[in-house]
Amino acid sequence: MASHTIAELEVLLENFKKTAPLKAADPTYMELSGYPHFENVSSNILSFFFDTRQVHGFQELFLQAITDCIADFKNVNESFEVLSVEREFSTDVKKRIDLIIECGTFVITIENKIFHRLVNDLKNYKDTIEKRFRKKQNRYYIVLSPRKEPVDNGFISVTYNQFFDRLKAHLSDYCLETNNAHLIFLNDFIQTIENLTGMDDSTINKQTFDFFFQNNDLIDALFAEKVNMENLLFRKRRQVADNIDTSGLTGFVKQWIWKREVIAFEFIIDAKTIVLDIWIGLNHIEAELFERDGVDYKTIDKLEIVKNQEYKQTSKRGYLIFTEDKRFYEIKTVVFAEKIRKILEKIKISLTD
Repeated sequence: MASHTIAELEVLLENFKKTAPLKAADPTYMELSGYPHFENVSSNILSFFFDTRQVHGFQELFLQAITDCIADFKNVNESFEVLSVEREFSTDVKKRIDLIIECGTFVITIENKIFHRLVNDLKNYKDTIEKRFRKKQNRYYIVLSPRKEPVDNGFISVTYNQFFDRLKAHLSDYCLETNNAHLIFLNDFIQTIENLTGMDDSTINKQTFDFFFQNNDLIDALFAEKVNMENLLFRKRRQVADNIDTSGLTGFVKQWIWKREVIAFEFIIDAKTIVLDIWIGLNHIEAELFERDGVDYKTIDKLEIVKNQEYKQTSKRGYLIFTEDKRFYEIKTVVFAEKIRKILEKIKISLTD
């Protein structure tokens, strides 16, 4: 990695301040699970939600949304009650159609394309459906995909954004009837699909992306320096911890460094656990005294080290014994270690009196 001056890094940070933050992209549960063969998975999910006989409670929500996307859709005064939903419907030449939804007077054919290019034999699909469902008054053919697809043979291209827009428009009509768990899963499914097309969104801040691309080496250098600084900070914590003389506290206190960040001391007296945490940051140090898992948290208040002192109370119902703004490299290790030893000694005396 090329070396960079502090001045270059300062310029980098100033330029970064001028960029707008990127929109947070929290992963969905489906993304975290890393489903293989996502097109099959999404088709299975669609099959479940399109079926009005299933237990999800959305009734005809999905049918209402998809038919809103069909310009010439005709519903001959009937409900959207589903007779059957078939996955991997076999054609006359052994091809497989993703989804067939059969209702009273019409049938909807859906080819679900998430990642793969549309190279399917749509003519064969239509010929099969026209033959098998010839008694239906209307037959509709849809390619459902994240982006518009070039289609023929009577198919129309419907994007997931179009479909989800109509789904969301009708969703409030069904929320009271649905199973809450399925509502959560539906929202996760919608977000997962929308994340697939998010990078094409015209609202993406290209300026911020360009900033990272153009300054990649400098950013790597900045992070490397941050890691070096964190290692030096941990070394200082280690040095302070090693220089605290606890020989006179043997049997009373246990010491360790918690998560590389906090020098912790634990006293256990009469089944009560009193903890002193020493936190050394980049430019701040403090010591907090508190009782872990206390019933009434009154043990701390009875200690001589706390009595008649105006220590600030903390969120742990303990007290800040001291706090000071100081850069970590300015800390005199031996002097600071002795300060901590004296506090520990006072705690011991308070607990054993």
